[in-house]
Amino acid sequence: MAEQIRQGYEHVRVINATAPTERSDGTPLDPSEISHYLWYITGAKTGLVAPIAVQLVGGAFSESFDVDSADPDTYDIYYTTVDTEGRESIPSSSLVLEILPPLAAPNPPSNVS
Repeated sequence: MAEQIRQGYEHVRVINATAPTERSDGTPLDPSEISHYLWYITGAKTGLVAPIAVQLVGGAFSESFDVDSADPDTYDIYYTTVDTEGRESIPSSSLVLEILPPLAAPNPPSNVS
């Protein structure tokens, strides 16, 4: 189920992840062997947003998703790891965010006399 966030409240959703410590075959992965991460954002209506390179800071990292500048849509967000030789991992588990449009303004008072 998607996490729903409504626009219009200056929302920024911070997305956190933990750096891998192993390669896909189970062998150890030293942090010095990680070049960077790629952050993928795919909208159901808007399609793939170009992957964004993310640099590691310690053993965990986070990125900010600006809800108010995104088109209302359902977004699938995931990371991949790229090692120093250019090998890219399979996608991480994903986070699904449903960005809802801002609420409409209320109607004015009625029956003014």
